[in-house]
Amino acid sequence: MVPKIKVKILALKSIARSKISPQEELKNRVLTENKSHQQH
Repeated sequence: MVPKIKVKILALKSIARSKISPQEELKNRVLTENKSHQQH
């Protein structure tokens, strides 16, 4: 039996990860776009 508190913490962590990853992807995209613009 896993305590409900642990389940909540795991859920929050997974939600936080899903929120963070799209933002990081956007940042990486912007960085790569800036680099490509500078090269031209």
